[in-house]
Amino acid sequence: METAYDLISHTHEKAREEDAKEKILKKLVGSSVLTKYDKRTYRVDGITWEKSPSSTFTRSDGGETSFVDYYREL
Repeated sequence: METAYDLISHTHEKAREEDAKEKILKKLVGSSVLTKYDKRTYRVDGITWEKSPSSTFTRSDGGETSFVDYYREL
């Protein structure tokens, strides 16, 4: 089974840099992905290219955490 990460990596390798993001968006947006951490499916509505795993967000309890730390805690 190909993961979203695999799809992004392979597309990025094959496409020219300026075309890669557009091609990745076309392949992923509107598709459904299955997550490993809760075994649920989610529809991809968009990709925020400015964020990375080390980016932070505010949790529902008001605390600040990175995506890496959030998924590590699951």
